[in-house]
Amino acid sequence: MEMINKSFLMKLCWFIMNSNSHGARFMRAKFSRSKGGWINYYKKSSVWLGIKWVMNDVEPNSSWVVGNGNNIWLWRDAWCTDISFAAMLNIEASGISMNAKVADIISNNKWAMTATVSSIFEKLGVNILYLPSPSNKNDERIWKHSPSGVFSVASGYDIIRDHRPKFCWAKWIWNKCIHPRLAAQSWKLLHGSVGTNDRLQKIGICLASKCYLCGRHSESMTHILWGCSFMEEIWIWIHNIFNLKRGNYITDIMNVARSQSEAVRQAWNVASLSSMTEVWLSRNRVLFDGATLSINVLKIKILHRVRCSAARINGNLFNMVQDLLTLNNLGIGARSVKLRRSIECLWVPPPLGYLKISCDGAARGDPGAAGAGVTIRNHYSEVLATISQGLGSCSNYIAEVVAIILGLEWAVSNDHSKVWVVSDSKIAIYSFKCHMVPWFARGRWNAIKGFFTEITFSHIYREVNFAADSLAKQGSFLDQGVTTLSLGCPDQLVLEMPNKVYYRFC
Repeated sequence: MEMINKSFLMKLCWFIMNSNSHGARFMRAKFSRSKGGWINYYKKSSVWLGIKWVMNDVEPNSSWVVGNGNNIWLWRDAWCTDISFAAMLNIEASGISMNAKVADIISNNKWAMTATVSSIFEKLGVNILYLPSPSNKNDERIWKHSPSGVFSVASGYDIIRDHRPKFCWAKWIWNKCIHPRLAAQSWKLLHGSVGTNDRLQKIGICLASKCYLCGRHSESMTHILWGCSFMEEIWIWIHNIFNLKRGNYITDIMNVARSQSEAVRQAWNVASLSSMTEVWLSRNRVLFDGATLSINVLKIKILHRVRCSAARINGNLFNMVQDLLTLNNLGIGARSVKLRRSIECLWVPPPLGYLKISCDGAARGDPGAAGAGVTIRNHYSEVLATISQGLGSCSNYIAEVVAIILGLEWAVSNDHSKVWVVSDSKIAIYSFKCHMVPWFARGRWNAIKGFFTEITFSHIYREVNFAADSLAKQGSFLDQGVTTLSLGCPDQLVLEMPNKVYYRFC
């Protein structure tokens, strides 16, 4: 409850810091200093103590989208670095006023720094060339942990909670095809949160440990699931039903059916988890009820569990006899077959006087080492330029957005005011079309969007965007910030042809 309460107080703190409502302005006037920062002495208030409690969680996780610079303190706010300049070194000892605003080093929407300020930036390792571009818009405080830059209680809770290790099998268990009761039982087994002999010994209970299934080894959950000869026979039997290669551990079991149809994968998930659960329940019946162990009875129980989950197994089959036989052997019955269809795709040149900017992003992992790729062609389908840039470690979405920004910035620098931007990322195109550009690109977007007289954003299939995709993959192997710009078409780059039909199969 403390963490939930704290996350809601963070929301209140964010509201006070950013809202223009009467209540927020009143709180800022009462508890902030005229020269920036918050008061550090007592004032009577029912909420201020709570706000002070969460202030150190809110401010380090927020940043600024630079506009005209009037609302950002040059030294006190973290606007181009992770922490403020004042926190990095003693600015006051340099004789520089702490009351300077970012607007003081902006002139005509361009950076205009004095030699003293430039030397401080250089000393702190801030490259002036990579500063966010100023604009005539108002400055905007953003929340770093949201693409939109807007604080949410969920994102606030996520950064203050204790982050436990993630288990690779969690999504495998909490799946719509798995009954919640079966999922809960499997979760406890894989966590080892059950009363096996080795766990009882760890809490000080002295007993002789023996596996109640095979009777040959000491008992532990690892042995029961992966080392017991009784369980081994069950695993061989269930793998033979699905005609799959034998998996030895949990990661193998999860991935062994990856290439199968959706319906077979769902049936495999249910059957494998049911096998583990029923073996554990059989162990309990032997221990507590004195029951006789029967592998044939156990197999019947496993198949019964799978049949009871038949309504949850609603995926499609491949158009193969093997898939149908597998489901019939389990007693589930046939499922619908998804037939693949082909879609004709054409690369269309831009209208007369326009540039077509084809963009793509690639990440080796999500997040992972990423790159952005751009091809720029005119209405004759001639390549004017290609761009490939390394982005460091980031998500695919960030790479897609940055690729669009790179293409537009090239158009601005070369005086092209009519552009057609295409990408195979629907969400990236949607962000620009609906004026929901994510905060990390908003400053660059605000600085260039007023230049264009005509700008169109369109989604295309990747089958007619493979040139930009190739450049993005090349960029993922470049260091962060390294850009390869080619005027004209590079020799090794394969381009989309305007009179050729490409096919997409889905």
